[in-house]
Amino acid sequence: MNKITIIFTLLIISVLAGDATSQESKPAVQSLAFIAGCWEINAPARKRLVSEQWMIPVGDAMLGMSRTLRDGKLSGFEYMRIVQNDTGVHYFAKPSGNKDETAFKLIKWSANEAIFENPSHDFPQRIIYRLNSPDSLLARIEGAMNGKVTGMDFPMTRAKCV
Repeated sequence: MNKITIIFTLLIISVLAGDATSQESKPAVQSLAFIAGCWEINAPARKRLVSEQWMIPVGDAMLGMSRTLRDGKLSGFEYMRIVQNDTGVHYFAKPSGNKDETAFKLIKWSANEAIFENPSHDFPQRIIYRLNSPDSLLARIEGAMNGKVTGMDFPMTRAKCV
């Protein structure tokens, strides 16, 4: 073999090894740090304010909470957490009015997106967080409702944490 063939062969091997490594990588809570911070949907015309706050990932967990105000009064809230354990990364949601929390498993992630899924849950079956810009986070829920596949978007902007 000449030098060029050897170099080319080594280059191909290193690229293939890098692809295999990236495909086998396991998700980590730290990969979801883009969600951390304070976010809100301010809809004055509807007299509605939705606030969501996530703590930075520490100890293989992120803690979050949200609240919805209608006409200045609390109309709903939710406690959330994202936890990493031996079976993967899971999103747990406990909305006001629910006795138990619901778990969703992280099924897909990238530097600015996380998709969690629980096919056996009534609605939603999927929760998506996508960072569109440093000051724009889209939360989306999807699933079957009344026999029809539907989705709801929650476009949030970065807010001051108070």
